[in-house]
Amino acid sequence: MIETLYQQVQEKDADVVIGNYYNYDESDGNFYFYVTGQDFCVEELAIQEIMNRQAGDWKFNSSAFILPTFKLIKKELFNEVHFSNGRRFDDEATMHRFYLLASKIVFINDNLYLYRRRSGSIMRTEFDLSWARDIVEVFSKKISDCVLAGLDVSVLRIRFVNLLKDYKQTLEYYQLTDTEEYKDICFRLKLFFDAEQRNGKS
Repeated sequence: MIETLYQQVQEKDADVVIGNYYNYDESDGNFYFYVTGQDFCVEELAIQEIMNRQAGDWKFNSSAFILPTFKLIKKELFNEVHFSNGRRFDDEATMHRFYLLASKIVFINDNLYLYRRRSGSIMRTEFDLSWARDIVEVFSKKISDCVLAGLDVSVLRIRFVNLLKDYKQTLEYYQLTDTEEYKDICFRLKLFFDAEQRNGKS
């Protein structure tokens, strides 16, 4: 994997090289593939395209652009971008910052990495209010970064709204509606739907 990624660093002078991956799920013992041989490609991507793919505007797995594994990143970019420790969705909060700073980004759509889904991982812990807090914090940060960078956030906005809807339903399922997290999500959804209604009338 490293050799394949590094080859693109040398050939294309890329600051970031992104690979793709396949899954092994410990719970059922199965492998899951997103990419087949006919899907293989190597392409240089603009930052807007990458952000749209991160937000789900792509026919394959968008998480290839979110997870920090199976990537090579120019060392100097770590002087400006840092991961936190132990927060959920930290890859979602951080990877886009490397892309925003990179001069050239290359994507290899190939099964370069085996991602093991483990039962004890942080993303498989029992739901509590911190899930809602983390997702709102992460996407608020991400959207503000993209706005400041002058990007079109329309695709990212819809993804955020869909996540807010999902978390609203989850908080209702767990009877956590009398919480600041639930009220905050409802407020943000109201802003969205009010804006959609105004735009629909204009």
